[in-house]
Parts: sequence; structure tokens; C-alpha cells
Amino acid sequence: MKNTSDLPRFDLADKIERNMKWWKCERPTLVEKNCFSPTLIEIFGEGVSSIAGWWMVGDARRRHVETGLIHAEAMLRGGGKVIKSWEKFVLVFPEVWLGPGGREYVWCLYPAHGYWQLNYDELRHSFNADYRLVSA
Repeated sequence: MKNTSDLPRFDLADKIERNMKWWKCERPTLVEKNCFSPTLIEIFGEGVSSIAGWWMVGDARRRHVETGLIHAEAMLRGGGKVIKSWEKFVLVFPEVWLGPGGREYVWCLYPAHGYWQLNYDELRHSFNADYRLVSA
């Protein structure tokens, strides 16, 4: 892991930029600053290879990890380039959203050809050892 001072800083917008007409945030992330430097947090203990999505979100809350879609968008807006040491991970922003069909999701950044690609994962599924929580 890099020293936090070596990590890029990303400017946060005042609001989410994409059309969220059919989405609803269950528990919005509190944004207290106008920028952040992401750090990754491993979500697995020794010998654990996958966990349920809701367990992961609960663990993030216990650790006071408060990142969400606004943070993911900031990373994309900041050039979207993958930090070399993070290219093998999927970055999870544990803010929970209800999708158009009423299911619960978290937003994730997936590495794709040197850039991050935004997508979401349903919480009823398991998350494997390639996932890392993003902390601000």
C-alpha cells in the first residue's frame, strides 16, 4: 500500500452527476470535505475467500467507511486511470442504493485496460477476495 500522501486527491462534486431517476440511496454518505484521497481496506479475514454483500456493508459501517457514488464519480472525473498497485482489485463504495427493480446495490470501479469502469453489484451476492473497500 502506498503512503496516503502519495495517493492522488480527487475533487468531489456538490451532487451526483449521473441520472438517478429510478434509483434511491438508502443511507447517503456524509461528505464533509470537497476532496479525498482514497485508501483501500481489505474486507476478508485469514482463510476467507468470499463474503455476503450485506456483511461487507455492515463491516464497512463498523469501520466508519463512508464512501459512495459521489466518490466513485470523482475518481472517474479525475482521469479515471488505475493506480498500478490497485489494478487487480475491484473498488467498492459501500453506500447502499435501491435499484429500479427494488434490489439493493453498491457501486464499484472495475479495472479495464488501465482505466476504471463504473458498475454496481447486488448485495444479495457474495463478494470475493478481489474486492476492496474504498475509504476517504
